[in-house]
Amino acid sequence: MNSDEADADRFRRQAMVCRQEAEKAGSPEDAASWLRLAEDFDERAQQLHRALERRLANLKPS
Repeated sequence: MNSDEADADRFRRQAMVCRQEAEKAGSPEDAASWLRLAEDFDERAQQLHRALERRLANLKPS
């Protein structure tokens, strides 16, 4: 597993933790904040995944 894959996995785990915290939040505002944070982590993971796919595509013979 390369660094980007490990980072993407870490961001996905963080997103999951944020969603769990949103479920336990004491107010709708707190829950919404946790969910926004989860979305940010998901987006970072997706960006890394797309970058990895582009690099792999460049390695394939034409």
